[in-house]
Amino acid sequence: MPLLAVVLTSLLATANGAPPSAPTKAPAQSDSVACKGEQQPQAKADDAEPPQTPEQKAAAAAYQDYMRALVQSLSKSPSPRDRALALQMGFFADVWDSHQSTPAEKAQRGTVLRAAAEAAPDDVLVQWLWVRANPEESGCNAAKPCVHRLEAVARMQPDNGSAWVPLFNAKWKAKDIPAAETVLATMARASYFDEQQGTAVKAWMEMFHRYPIPESAFVPGSPEANLDQQTIEFSNSISLAAAIAMPFLGDTVDACRRERHPDASPQRFRDCAQVGRSMLAHATSLIDRQIGRALLRVSGQATAVDIANARVQDWQYEQWENLLPGLSENDLGYLKENAADWMDTGDEIKVLQHQMQRKGIPLTPPADWQPRGRDGKPISPLGEDPAPAHQP
Repeated sequence: MPLLAVVLTSLLATANGAPPSAPTKAPAQSDSVACKGEQQPQAKADDAEPPQTPEQKAAAAAYQDYMRALVQSLSKSPSPRDRALALQMGFFADVWDSHQSTPAEKAQRGTVLRAAAEAAPDDVLVQWLWVRANPEESGCNAAKPCVHRLEAVARMQPDNGSAWVPLFNAKWKAKDIPAAETVLATMARASYFDEQQGTAVKAWMEMFHRYPIPESAFVPGSPEANLDQQTIEFSNSISLAAAIAMPFLGDTVDACRRERHPDASPQRFRDCAQVGRSMLAHATSLIDRQIGRALLRVSGQATAVDIANARVQDWQYEQWENLLPGLSENDLGYLKENAADWMDTGDEIKVLQHQMQRKGIPLTPPADWQPRGRDGKPISPLGEDPAPAHQP
C-alpha cells in the first residue's frame, strides 16, 4: 500500500471525529452511513500491524519530515488554495506529536481558512473546505460572524444538491422546520450531487507534482518504491481526497422517515423522494447513491421506476464489492487505469463502472438477479432496515 494511504488509514482511524478513511475498501451500506447509532465492528487483535523494520522506520521518518516541510511551504504560499490545503494536512503533525490543539490554535487555523475563502470566492474546493470546517475552526465568531458561510458552495453551484446539505443540517438542528423544508425543496430541484472529491483529487495531484515525495520516504525494494511519479501522485491524492469530510446526511434521512414524522406535510416526503431519486441517478459518490436508496425507502414515495433503478445500483455495488479482493493497490496497470478514470471523470461512480466494464461485467443485472439482505434472503432493491445496535 502506498505510504500515505497507510498513514491516513491509521491516523484517521484514531482521530477524534475523523472523516472517512481512504477508499481502499467498500463503503458501508447506505443505512449504516446515513443513520446515527450504528455499531461498527471492532478491529481484531490479530489484525494489528507487525512491528516496523529499521527500513520502514527510516522511510516513515523521512515521510514525516517531508510532510512537515510541505505544510510549511503551502502555509506560506500566495495561493489561497495552497493555504487551505496546508490546513488539511496540518493535523498529521499534531497526531505524530500527540498534540491536542488548543482553542487558540483552532481559532488561528480558522482565521487562515476564512482569509483563504475570502481571497478565493470562486474556488469551489476552498469554499467547500470552509463550509465543512468545524465552527471553532471556521474563522467565524460572534464578533466577526459569517452569516452566509454555509451557503458558500450553494451560491456557486445552486444545482448541486450536496452544496445545500450543510445549510439543511443547521436549520434542522435549530428545529427551524419551515426553513429546513425550504432547503429540502431546493435540494429536490437539484440536478446533481457532487461532494468535490474529483476536484480534490486533481488539486492534490497538482500539489504533489509541484512537491514530489522523496525516494527516501519509500522502503527500498517495496512495491510503492517502484511506482512511477504520476502513479505515486495519484495514489497519495486519492487518499487525501477521501480525508475531506463529506456532508452528514443522517439529518436528511431522519427528516424523511415517514413513521418518525407522521404529522409532517406530504410535500416534505415528496421532496425527500425526489432528493433520493436524484441522488440515485446523479450523485458522483457511491455512498450518496446508497443514501438515495435509503431516502426513497423511508419516505414511502418510491415508484416502480425507482425500484428498478435501485436494483441496477445494487447490482453494481455488489459487483464492485466482488472485484475488490482482486484489485491490487500496487498493480501498476490498475493504478494507471484508475488514475486516468479519475482525471477524466472526477466521478467515483463512473470510475467504478469503468472498472466493471474492463472486467467484462455488465452494468445491468441479469433478469433473475435479486439483492439479498444480511440473512441471505431476497430483499427489496431499496434495502432493509439497519441492524439493531448491539446491546451490552
